[in-house]
Amino acid sequence: MKNIAIVAMDFDNIPQNCGSKTIFTLEGQTIETTSDTKIIEIPSYVKFGDDVVNLFKHLNTFLPKKPEFQNMLQFVYFSHMVSFYLSLQNYDEVIFEDSDLRDKILLQFDNKERYAGKTSLL
Repeated sequence: MKNIAIVAMDFDNIPQNCGSKTIFTLEGQTIETTSDTKIIEIPSYVKFGDDVVNLFKHLNTFLPKKPEFQNMLQFVYFSHMVSFYLSLQNYDEVIFEDSDLRDKILLQFDNKERYAGKTSLL
């Protein structure tokens, strides 16, 4: 049986029957927690920083109104923590929610070499 890691910031995008799996997701979602679910809790200082960045982005009319600029610091914190946890254990396959998340996680802790050819997208 393959040891699979699934990385998604939105729990609704995660398939339910994938064999032996470890799920990495954000806090505050209604999920069925199993022993292999790793919920990443975002510290309050990161949330506050996101509020400040979002306020400046909202006040600055020159930045495009795109949703990928929302909660940028939470994305960076989540990807860093998942990258750290992935570096501690070897998985047979890692499934990512989207390509931005995959690229950000694989850049850290030499995960690009460790999981070469072992990644896919949901």
